[in-house]
Amino acid sequence: SGAFVSEHSGSRCKTYDGVMEGRVRTLTAIIPTTDDGGQVHGGSEATQSRLEHWLVLSFRVVGLLSWEVPCCIGYKMTVRLLACIALASSLTEAASKHIDGFQNPICKAPTEVYSSDVGLVSDVVMAAGGLVTLVLLQRSGNQNCIDSVVRVLQGYAQQHDLTGTWVRAAAKDAAFMFSLFLAANAISFAGAMTSESIPASMCMSLHHMTFFTVSFMHMMLITFLLYVIRVLTVTVDMFCYRLVIDPSMDEAMQDWNVLQALLRRAAGSVELALIILLAMMAWLVAAFSLDYLRLGSSLSTFRLQLPWILMLCGVLRVFITAAGVTDKCARVPSLINSFFFGNGNDREQQHLVQFIVSSEAGFYISNVRVSMGMVMKFMYLWSVVLFAIVGKGLSKM
Repeated sequence: SGAFVSEHSGSRCKTYDGVMEGRVRTLTAIIPTTDDGGQVHGGSEATQSRLEHWLVLSFRVVGLLSWEVPCCIGYKMTVRLLACIALASSLTEAASKHIDGFQNPICKAPTEVYSSDVGLVSDVVMAAGGLVTLVLLQRSGNQNCIDSVVRVLQGYAQQHDLTGTWVRAAAKDAAFMFSLFLAANAISFAGAMTSESIPASMCMSLHHMTFFTVSFMHMMLITFLLYVIRVLTVTVDMFCYRLVIDPSMDEAMQDWNVLQALLRRAAGSVELALIILLAMMAWLVAAFSLDYLRLGSSLSTFRLQLPWILMLCGVLRVFITAAGVTDKCARVPSLINSFFFGNGNDREQQHLVQFIVSSEAGFYISNVRVSMGMVMKFMYLWSVVLFAIVGKGLSKM
């Protein structure tokens, strides 16, 4: 404890959050970090190594992870600039659609010739949410910067031979998000040939370029969040497996201590991004309603908003995965209770169970433990909104 006090002095460390953050850093400091993306052991090593390489490379391309070159900061600023341009384009389209007399400086098209596909308020909300999430994940200069956290996660996975399982799960998440991305763009591009006037066609081309940029940004952001959260699920599974193979109570307590610190640190590195995504989903309810009031046709507007609804399925997958980490942690004590570790170990077994229960491990967002019940309630809200939208459209047919 003396070393802890000497290493973590300051006004912030005198608060609960400061003490918890210091303790998490102390426990995760014993995990060896990797600088090369980790090595995969066991199974199809060549295939898994390629998957890991391409995943990390794709995250570096969009500026979520740093390149190992001095121009890293400039590259991240370039990615942010592209996201800002996409947001500005969405704002210009919405203003041209909803503000009388406003003319798009690029298309030079008056409001009356605009295609109905252009200028949705939901486009602006998605572009703004993606930009803010990107900036928050790219932040650096503190102990919880995403690059250092990913290196710790890779080191922990390599130390416990979890990299192969992690990479396979992350590859499935990436394939799922890529499928949503393709489906969303296919629906968005489906009405590209319906524009009759040249100005509207030019605006539609700009709109689809903007949509492609924003949807690609969301695909990569969600894939990256799933990449970070997925390893936490794997670590809880491996803890249970190792306890069955080697039922050492003292070692299990230390392993669980490190594991819950890892959960806290990983969650702390992405919690602000998750809060922004959650706020974006809440604002989209209002944006969807405003679009319906402005455009009138419910089914037609639903077709325009369907691409974003598909991308929101990826956001929902992120929160379901995060809640799954908490639920797995909550079920570990009952699993340990079901084992028999031999005569004379009952007291140690119950001590371990109480230790895990008291730790309240799980995935935390701003010190609130995310559970499947919370996610289900949010799903109910969105289900009501979608049923109201579709029902209103069918009633007008």
